[in-house]
Amino acid sequence: MMINPVLKVKGILAENSRYLFLFSTGYFASIVQIIFLRECLAIFSGNELIVGLVIAVWLGAGALGSRAGCRVKTIENRYIALFCIFSLMAGLILLRAVPLLLNPGESVSPQLISIALLVTEFPGSFFAGFAYGMQSRMADGKRLYLWENSGSLAGLIIVSAGILLGVPNGHLAAVAAFPLLFHLIPCRYCFVMGTSILVIAVSMDSRSRTWKYVLDVSKIEYGNESEIAYSKSEGQDLVLKNNTIHYTDLSFPLLEQAVHIPLSVRNNNNRVLVINDMGHVRELEKYDNLETVCTRSEPVLAKKTNCFTKLSGEFIGTESCDVIILGNDIPETISQNRFFTEQFFKRVKTFLTGDSAVLSFTLNFNSSYLDNYEKKIRDILFLTLKKVFNNVKIFPGHGYTFLASDAIFELPDTCLVETDYLQGYIFPDLTIQKIKIANNVSDKVNCNTVNKPVILSLSLKRYLKQYNVQIKTAMSILVMVSIIVIVMFWGKRSGVSVGTTGFSVAIYSLIILLLYQSVYGNLYSRISILMIGLSAGFIIGSHIKTFPYSDFITGIYLSVTPFLIIKSIYMPFSGFF
Repeated sequence: MMINPVLKVKGILAENSRYLFLFSTGYFASIVQIIFLRECLAIFSGNELIVGLVIAVWLGAGALGSRAGCRVKTIENRYIALFCIFSLMAGLILLRAVPLLLNPGESVSPQLISIALLVTEFPGSFFAGFAYGMQSRMADGKRLYLWENSGSLAGLIIVSAGILLGVPNGHLAAVAAFPLLFHLIPCRYCFVMGTSILVIAVSMDSRSRTWKYVLDVSKIEYGNESEIAYSKSEGQDLVLKNNTIHYTDLSFPLLEQAVHIPLSVRNNNNRVLVINDMGHVRELEKYDNLETVCTRSEPVLAKKTNCFTKLSGEFIGTESCDVIILGNDIPETISQNRFFTEQFFKRVKTFLTGDSAVLSFTLNFNSSYLDNYEKKIRDILFLTLKKVFNNVKIFPGHGYTFLASDAIFELPDTCLVETDYLQGYIFPDLTIQKIKIANNVSDKVNCNTVNKPVILSLSLKRYLKQYNVQIKTAMSILVMVSIIVIVMFWGKRSGVSVGTTGFSVAIYSLIILLLYQSVYGNLYSRISILMIGLSAGFIIGSHIKTFPYSDFITGIYLSVTPFLIIKSIYMPFSGFF
């Protein structure tokens, strides 16, 4: 008797339905985690604290969902799939709507961000974890683990390809939820409802993306380092990176000072290099017979302004530069910190023309009165520059302009070209007393390096203090939550081993992500590629039957390798030089 191949396929699918469902939820979870991380970085102008919060909420929700799935009575897969689809699309739209609840220009506190993540991100991860916990009571745990991680790997590969192709996050969310629709087919109403949710969410995507911005946005692009939005202010072009102003056609005092003060130190400038142009190149057009070379770390913006994306002889030529202007402001993330390290300054110095050439950057400090954090940042940067250059001075005008050269120089009191603000307001307001105060720095600080980013630490402390977040209190809460989780999941020795290993691997993964960010600065677009290695490792590891002293060996590996990575890689220039 000949067996009908269609019936045979249906039988195989029915027999493996729970494994296919776990594959779908693993695929769903891996993509959704990346989407929420990218959205949070764009909405909240995220620093490394945001990365940690997103990952912590996601892993915590998955763990609680898995625990609940082990204890709750069986729920049909189609309902869990429907819950996952709804929680993803509703969560994404609600997350984008958070800025609508705030006053224009109002920043978001860590407490509000945490609440927003619990409302928007938590449910999707919870239901994905719930599916695994429920299925683990009825099937082989090893096989379930393998199928779920295979789904995660597939999801990470798909989302990586989508990100590289510039697919919008809302469309990637639909791609994440699509396999779950197949599990809704047995229930016609569930299938129609799930499909309707996806169609409505995707149709709203182009509109909901603009909710993140106070200004009217004409276009949104996904770059290597951030989400890039284009707008206009007073008829002039405006570019935003992760919801902060990056470039403007408007002329303003800080920009004029950043450009014209270093060029006024020398009278015979022929070639200027601008690193991360924020309007500096346009201001330099006021000079005749001046060759300007521009570099940007964001390829999307570099293409639009004829800038290069790397600093090397291949791109900027063999000629040296008389002045190098760094366009970055006060570093508030680990990726921004890489431009203010001793190693970076040493590398940039090799592009300068002789001893009299000048390196300069301008930070938006309160020139009238520096708070304690600004004073420490000033002192650290002054000392870091002093490690590389013989002479360092600060020009206190609209913000602080740092000037560094191996030759002796004086601060200028006039400008070589006509300006709107510098000659009429900044120079007349400059006094000897202000110069003395600005340059009265303390040497009782540490130098800012890649391995010891003291400025980043100060910026994070300043950010937390702004919202009255006590670091000791926050750490105490984390310790208490960790103890509660350990008590909740305490069980057999094997369970404790898996739990502690998972906890350690989560921290290790976060360390690797931050190390990558400190080198290349494009974690926004590459995080899914990095996590492919993690999922692939889980899949390979699940095939290993015996592993003597596994906890001890894993602990040694997780402890030693980050230290070796930091010490062995010449980190600051891998991504830019």
